[in-house]
Order: sequence, then C-alpha cells, then structure tokens
Amino acid sequence: MLRLKKYLEIRKKKHELDNDTVGVIMGLEGIGKSNLGLHIIHEWSQIMFGKCEEEDIRHMGLTKEMWANDLSDSKKDEACVFDEAGALSNRKVLSKFNTAIMEAYQVIRADRIFTILILPDFFLLDPYFRNHRVKFLINVYKRGRFAFWLRPDIMKINMLTENRRIRSPWLVRPRFYDTFSPYKGPMAEKYVELKEKKTRESRALIKEIFEVETKLGVSKTVEKRIKAKTLIDLGFSANDLAENMGVSQRRAYQLIEELKD
Repeated sequence: MLRLKKYLEIRKKKHELDNDTVGVIMGLEGIGKSNLGLHIIHEWSQIMFGKCEEEDIRHMGLTKEMWANDLSDSKKDEACVFDEAGALSNRKVLSKFNTAIMEAYQVIRADRIFTILILPDFFLLDPYFRNHRVKFLINVYKRGRFAFWLRPDIMKINMLTENRRIRSPWLVRPRFYDTFSPYKGPMAEKYVELKEKKTRESRALIKEIFEVETKLGVSKTVEKRIKAKTLIDLGFSANDLAENMGVSQRRAYQLIEELKD
C-alpha cells in the first residue's frame, strides 16, 4: 500500500486547506473491498491523529443507519466508510441512496470529512456525484490487488462510458496499481463482531417475516420468492443468498435480476 499511503499524505495537505475527500472502492463480491476499507481508516487515522484504536471501528458503517449516524457525529478530518454494497441491488433503495448522499454532501462539505463509499459498481452512483464529488476511484480487481484513478481520470471515464451499455473504468489507464494484505490491526476483531451481529439481526427478521407468511398460507413458490426478496432488500450478497436459499450462485444472480424493483 505504499503508493496509496503517499496519496493519503497528499490528501492530508488538502484537508489542512479546508478540503474534504470522497473516494469509492468498487469490485466483485468477496474480493476484499471491506478489508481495504479498514486499511484506509487505519492509515488515515494514523496520518491525521497519530493513532488508530479499536473504537475507530465506529467509522465502518455496515448499514445505512450506522453510516448516517457516523456521518452526523464525525468530527473534522475523521474517516467515514459506507460498506453496504449488497443492499444497492434494489433500484428503489439505490435511488434513495443517491438522493441521500447528494443532500448529505451539500451539508457536510465544510466539515472536511474523509469518506469512502464501498460499492459493487462505481456507476451505481449519480452521474453528477461521480463527476463533481468523487476525488479517487479504487477497483479491487483481484484479492489483495487494486487499480487507482484520480478525479481527472474519473471525468474521462464518465465521458467515455456515458452512452455505453456496459461501463468500465478500464477504458482509462489507472494512475497506479498497488497491493494490500489481510487487515490485522486494532479494528479487526470488532469488525468481525459487527458482521456477525448484522447477520444475526437479519436472520431474526427473516424468520419473523417467514412465520407471518406461513400463517397467511402462501404457496411454496411464492414463499421462496418472498424469502429471496427479503434477503436481497436486507443487503445479502449473491453468495449469501445462494447459501441461505439452498440454490446455486447462478440461480442467486438470476433471482437478484428478477426481483429488482
């Protein structure tokens, strides 16, 4: 992460001049985007405040609520990461998300917050936000490896992909490539606990919904589709959906496409 660390040092100087930072990490499911997000929180905290502590895990928002609360409570120059990629497979949720971030960043710009949005696809974001607010883009293309683009590159990417059905940042050459290892810093254990808690809460809610549907007497086919839709809306990835539904990953991806609003 030597090149990325150098870039973070540059952003520190920008923050000292009353600028903020918005970055995006994109990549396939299970490839390590969240792991890189933890690394960035750690390195940024070290650069700005001289230390990273276990409590800094509060800056890793695994739900929109957690992210919104941290965004509201963050002090100047603190990091704030949104890590709920799976939930954005639903078009209604995505539309609300784009509206929320547009409104939020109009208000917090003066607070110099260092924000990372972890998403499955950079192009899910509103075009205006992509062009005018995102300072850097990271694509984790392989576990432990990523490509990096700066704002001028992002503007070229947006221009070249504007009328394309299939859009990709690879149309523009990255500024640099870099690597990262599994995160083992002070936030690691707390992150695992947060993930496990989110999973337990999601499954408890699913159980409650299914019990209601069973009482209503719906058919098995409808019941399965309700289950799939519930899991998707809760932000479950295709891998998690396949595991919970007892179907193949291919079928899980089909369900996600079929059940998009």
